[in-house]
Amino acid sequence: MNKFKFMYIHICLILLFVACSPTSTEQQTELPSLSLDLPKVVFMGNTQDIVAGSFDSLLIEATKSVASRLGLELTLRQEPELVDAAIPLDALRTLVDEGFDIVITGGFTNTEVMRTVALEFPDTTFIGFDQFQETSINNLTGIVYKEEQVGYMAGALAGNLTATNEIAGVYGPDIAPIVAFAEGFKAGALSVNPDIEVLSEFYSGSNDAWNDQEWGNNITQTLLDDGIDVVFSAAGQTTIGVLNATSQRASETEGLYCIGVDTDMWLTVPEAHSCLVSSALKNIPAALDDVLEQTIQGNQPAGNYFGPVDLAPFHDFDDLISDELRAELDNLRDDLADDKITISLP
Repeated sequence: MNKFKFMYIHICLILLFVACSPTSTEQQTELPSLSLDLPKVVFMGNTQDIVAGSFDSLLIEATKSVASRLGLELTLRQEPELVDAAIPLDALRTLVDEGFDIVITGGFTNTEVMRTVALEFPDTTFIGFDQFQETSINNLTGIVYKEEQVGYMAGALAGNLTATNEIAGVYGPDIAPIVAFAEGFKAGALSVNPDIEVLSEFYSGSNDAWNDQEWGNNITQTLLDDGIDVVFSAAGQTTIGVLNATSQRASETEGLYCIGVDTDMWLTVPEAHSCLVSSALKNIPAALDDVLEQTIQGNQPAGNYFGPVDLAPFHDFDDLISDELRAELDNLRDDLADDKITISLP
């Protein structure tokens, strides 16, 4: 029997024993001492400089919440010198040597190091967010999202907001998940109105594509000058430059909107509130909750686990979104989850 399934059965028996115990003061007896080795979970992040509401911070908070609900012991470790570089192999090996049963990391830059340690330590469970698995390893789960689907929802929203019928997406480098965002955004917008013009700008700067806010700001200014009135961005921290540029212009011109990515960027980019209608959201807590619960039941999903996607709340733009449009977006989310909508990818 899988060690996590054995632990899970014992946890359930303990909870059942407690639930069925007498509650009257006269009837209460001292509970027996129960010794149970629960799985030890560690989350290792790339940096200590984590912005509240960012993808990393939400991943950490989700891990804390799920571990608490399941009664798991959680340890947080961070590599303070790392931002976008992969976590060193030796650091991950040390976690296994320290006796952690479940190792969680986030970020596609850690994909290969997680695969390496998973093969080295088949008795340890590894879970990686945004780490697509080309081939399956039994003790490794890559929690990923169908970017084309959440891009489609953002596109449908943008298609309903535009007055000029000209919208744009500003993206990171021309790699598979970013192209999926772009193709989904375009398809979603065209599903609303086939006459909409959708521009796609992939990163063309000379710096770090994920951290070039200046490039994001400049390219967005150009797009707005050309008549674009809704801008979506999927480009890491570069997206902040995109949102800020749109927000600055929106404070001077009515009818300009922007859409963030991954998390609810209303929480992390307050300076963009004048344009930020919503964000293309990857539901971190729901995905991790399901994967961890399956894992301790002994049914870890090997390979890729596709998490749910949605749009973030509309906040100050709530009155802009009609009940009819809300219903349409909800139906879209459900149809996409059921694969009822086909999105062509290169």
